[in-house]
Order: sequence, then structure tokens, then C-alpha cells
Amino acid sequence: MTPIEQLHRRALADADDTIRALTPTMMPAPSHCAGWTIEDLLCHMVGQNFGFAAAITDGDADRSAYLPKPRTLWGESRAALTAAIDGDPADQVRLIEIRQEAIPLEVVLAIHTLDLAVHVWDAVGNAYRPSPDIVDLVVAQAERIPTDRGDDAVFAPVLAIESGDAWHRALGLLGRRPDRAA
Repeated sequence: MTPIEQLHRRALADADDTIRALTPTMMPAPSHCAGWTIEDLLCHMVGQNFGFAAAITDGDADRSAYLPKPRTLWGESRAALTAAIDGDPADQVRLIEIRQEAIPLEVVLAIHTLDLAVHVWDAVGNAYRPSPDIVDLVVAQAERIPTDRGDDAVFAPVLAIESGDAWHRALGLLGRRPDRAA
């Protein structure tokens, strides 16, 4: 298993632990993703897991593969993603939501690790903090995302974060404010 696969697996385990601890009464609460409840966020994460699994298996996946799915399918989506990575994954993967060209599997896993870590934070805020090596990966990936984002961008505009904390910086690069309640 490569180092990025290990980090991805740990980020997936963090997400799994967090999601399993959420209760049905928490689902209507707002998340740190503007306009999304915690339930909306989890449905998005499930859809992303299935979409990434399909793309990793086949080298590409249609946009419909990434659509939100019921949060109750979290375990199934996690299993599909793990099976795709542990199976015979494509060396080059096209992520239709990110770019037209195929990218190496290691980059795909880095992107999904960012997605997992940030969305876990989106769900529970500062109750979650990834390990330093996952933070380093998220910062490196966040720095690669263009800062001139249009209205249809995946991430909100970059926020200047005064803290010297690397995790807070990563959140700011992704349009999140770590010092604000959901």
C-alpha cells in the first residue's frame, strides 16, 4: 500500500467514525457547507464515494455516478470505494467534476482525501482535526485549487485566516472559516 493509500484509508476511517457517531436528530442542523444541512452533506459524501469508486474502477465515470445518495448507504459507498482501490484500479482516472484530462490514481486519492477531511470538519466543526500528515496533504491539495473561482466553483472563495495553524489555513483556502459556528 502506498503512503497516499494509507492516508486515504485513515481519512476514510475518520469519516466513518464521525458519520457513525451522528444521530438522526443532528441531520437537519446546518453544516459548514453554506446552504447544506448535515444530512445534505452526508448524502453528497455518499454520492462522491460511489462516483470515485466508479471512476477508479473504470478510469472514468459519468456525472450521474457522483449524485447525492441516501446517507443510509454510507457503509455501502465506503465498501465500494475500498473495493475499487483494493481491486484493479485504473492507473489514470478522469474526474469529470474536476478536469477533462485523466490524472494519476495517487492524485485522485489525494483529492478524495481532501474531500473526506474537509467534509468531516463541515459536519462537526472543530470537534474534528485530522492528523498532521493528513493536514499536510490537504494543504498541498488546497494550494493547487485555483483562487479565481466563479459562482459555479466547487469551493467558496478563499478566506484569509490569521492563524498560523496549517489546518485552519487549509480550511481558509477552501472557503471555510474555522472560528465560526455552522
